[in-house]
Amino acid sequence: MDLLKQILKRFDAETFVLLVFCVLLNGCVVNSGQKIEAAQALFLDRDAQIRNITPISSEYQDLAKQLETGLGHYLTMINIGDDALLSRIHLIRTATTSIDIQTYLWIGDECGEFVFEELLKAARRGVKVRLLVDQLIPISSADKLTQWMMAHANIEFRFFNPISTNAVNLTSDYARGLFLRFRKANRRMHHKLFLVDRRIGIIGGRNIQNAYFDRDPVFNFKDRDVLVIGNSVDQMSQSFDEFWNHELAEQGQRFMDIASRMMATSDSSDAGFKGISDRSKFNELSIAADQYALSKQRSSLKLYPVDKVRYFSDSPEKNRRNATNLGTVESDFQAIREYIENSEQRLVFQTPYLILTSEAVRMFSMMRKNNPDLRIICSSNSLASTDKVSVFAASYKKRKRQVKKLRFEIHEFKPVPEDIVEMMPRYKKVLADYYEEFPEFSTRYSTPLPLRNKGSRLCIHAKSIVIDSRISIIGSHNFDPRSANWNTECLLLIDDENFSKDLEKEIGRDTSTRNSWTVARRRDVPVISFFSGIIASFSAMLPILDIWPFRYTTCYELKKNQEPVPLYHSDFSQRYRTVGSFPEVNLTFREIKLRLANAFTGFAAPLM
Repeated sequence: MDLLKQILKRFDAETFVLLVFCVLLNGCVVNSGQKIEAAQALFLDRDAQIRNITPISSEYQDLAKQLETGLGHYLTMINIGDDALLSRIHLIRTATTSIDIQTYLWIGDECGEFVFEELLKAARRGVKVRLLVDQLIPISSADKLTQWMMAHANIEFRFFNPISTNAVNLTSDYARGLFLRFRKANRRMHHKLFLVDRRIGIIGGRNIQNAYFDRDPVFNFKDRDVLVIGNSVDQMSQSFDEFWNHELAEQGQRFMDIASRMMATSDSSDAGFKGISDRSKFNELSIAADQYALSKQRSSLKLYPVDKVRYFSDSPEKNRRNATNLGTVESDFQAIREYIENSEQRLVFQTPYLILTSEAVRMFSMMRKNNPDLRIICSSNSLASTDKVSVFAASYKKRKRQVKKLRFEIHEFKPVPEDIVEMMPRYKKVLADYYEEFPEFSTRYSTPLPLRNKGSRLCIHAKSIVIDSRISIIGSHNFDPRSANWNTECLLLIDDENFSKDLEKEIGRDTSTRNSWTVARRRDVPVISFFSGIIASFSAMLPILDIWPFRYTTCYELKKNQEPVPLYHSDFSQRYRTVGSFPEVNLTFREIKLRLANAFTGFAAPLM
């Protein structure tokens, strides 16, 4: 009793309760470990039925074998969401030893379940599957997540940098993280890696969710991945291992909500993954995924032989207090900055959120000073296409500086571009399926913003740079303050003219007048424009008050029967007409909301 009193004197009540909780949780983990083994044993009969099934043959695997004793790479640029899902399913079916997946977001919708079902089949034929997911946003309910974790002994879940003791955070967990553990809660693992047999990888911006694979009737992301074959995959695997083995990567069964459900599971019941409810939606893709050479099926999955490829990755210790281990994978993004600074003629970049760090502003200012003729072309979202209104507001706040001082040629993506069927071949099918199922579709779906034309929209989520049509950079990095200062990110730098020209062409289609509006200086109104500009400049400098409604820039579109010209061409004003700052958005209510966001989110830009 005296000993207990001494302990209580040294520890506050919260610490003591946490200590008791850890002891109890450890007991739950031991028992839940026994439960998970019992539940996984239920699949032995099913495993026996498919034990003799071999992985499918694949051009990618054969190319990987060829490169084992030599240098060089083969790359495939994946711009279409359906191609991205097809590639992943194909690679899962080719796996012989291991599959490692690292992602910020995995949602247990139709695509999320379909991918997991394929992983389960791979696990049953002996493939070791490791799934590392950021813990902030849950995959699904705790019940479904528990089923996934108990599905097979060859599948292991870990969650990175948890903000609570639950795998599925409660509202109180988010509130506690925001107010009491802000620094920890704000540091997220934004990596996206998909690795098969430690010799084939996919890196890019896509999470696992319907919207990333062109299967959402409301809102889809236009994203970009690169399939990589070659020795750079060794570095990707090494990077994955560093995150997987880090102390912030918590085993799934150690969370309270998962452990308690495992304890409650009956040993005689089939507690594992039941499978998706309607697999018929994936029949066509499933058949295509069994083919040997995807590059022969779809011209969009072209293979590029490339010699020079470098992989960059942040350490799991990034922005952590008292960080000592910065990892063994190349993490000095200064090298990428040097490539950008050495741009000579043309720098093209695409990002969903056009917000620059103060360091990036200084860099671009110096580049503009040293090379006045350098073209800097930016592809990003309009208010009508963005998925984050507050982030757009923070970006919009800096438009004058971006256009006037840095001379960016900014193109804001249309929510339904003219080339949407080329960008998203499943577009008409997705709409047809849901119009048939939901006759009220055109008026039912209006999120995240009300548009004049209702229906499904497309949002840029790709993160890419092309330097002088020779160097390409693709990855998870948004080139914004959050990616630079808070989240862990990964990038692939590709030194190849053929690949880079095709990437530049892809982004060029996005920035064309068919698919984007051009941001330019608002046409002057004598006297009024002068005084308005002074007030707007002063207002934009204020961190928490920016209410002046008249801005320096607006959006333009090409007039009929006119040929497009660059932003700073002398004929621009004659060939383009203004469509307002926020075209396609129904502003009766939204404009007010945007103005409020613009007024009060300036101080939060470094966190975006």
